[in-house]
Amino acid sequence: MVASSGVKDVHRRTVAVPASVMPEVGSLPLPPRPWTRAYVSGLLVLDLVAALGAGLIGTTARFHGALTAATTVPYLWLSLALPPLWCLFVCLAGGYARRFIGVGTEEYRRVAVAGLALAAGTAIVAYAVKFDLARGYVLVTLPLVLLAIPSILVGFFTAGPMLFGTDWSGHEETTPFFAGAIEVFAAHDVMAQIKEHLWHGPVAFALHGMVAPAFWLSLAGFLLATLMYLWKPELHHRARRALALPVRILEEKYGFDTLWIRGFAGGGLLLGKGSRQVDEKVIDGFFVNGSTRVVDAAAAMLRKSQSGYLYHYAFAMILGLIALLGVLLWFWN
Repeated sequence: MVASSGVKDVHRRTVAVPASVMPEVGSLPLPPRPWTRAYVSGLLVLDLVAALGAGLIGTTARFHGALTAATTVPYLWLSLALPPLWCLFVCLAGGYARRFIGVGTEEYRRVAVAGLALAAGTAIVAYAVKFDLARGYVLVTLPLVLLAIPSILVGFFTAGPMLFGTDWSGHEETTPFFAGAIEVFAAHDVMAQIKEHLWHGPVAFALHGMVAPAFWLSLAGFLLATLMYLWKPELHHRARRALALPVRILEEKYGFDTLWIRGFAGGGLLLGKGSRQVDEKVIDGFFVNGSTRVVDAAAAMLRKSQSGYLYHYAFAMILGLIALLGVLLWFWN
């Protein structure tokens, strides 16, 4: 009875704690959860791939694809060293610490600190060894690293609440983020179908995407383009000669450009020229200018009848009166 009454008293009592001593939300680390081990492993692989891709893209953009030139070799080595350096800086900043995974903005802050430290360290080392680091390489590579990696984290924590109406882990139902703003009929709710069959959390969803045919097709296209345009350019010319007909069809966009330029646009141009000729020859030339010519000719003829003699005008009035009387008699009879 004493224990139970003590529990009741504890439940009844409320203690006012000043806001100044309350910990900020997201500032305290959480104990490691079972799923974080797989998440950190996958995140490490994604960081390596994203950093390597950022370095190669930066080198290609800076030197316009000339990866075999002598001036490009140091940047290739830097691109190869960038992935482990990036992961090292993130690890030193605590970005891979399992206790900070999913703890509000703390994880993002640590990734941002790692990015700034990597940028500063790269600049200091380049200055120390007197290496003129191209600004084009820096302006392309660093944003890719600093934006691509955080975007993975943003997608990891927002896909569930925004798309599927679950918490970020995908295990508990929550109020959809767009509830009341976007309503979809049940028969057309594609996201509900994806949620039911594919959504089991961000890690499982990402792994499922990597086994889909579209992922492997995109990866094969990327590797094939890299091989044929950067590593073995002669393969590109051979393939172009061997596949001349498909290349021509694709370059001409299945003939739609020709249809548009010579068909619709060309037909519209001919219609405009024809309309111009009708306007110039028929409307302006015959009706407008023709009527003015008729009036001008009639006026020239009538002008000759105006001799200025009084008996001519009197004779014209008599003829007009006779004509008027003849018309009246005609209608009278």
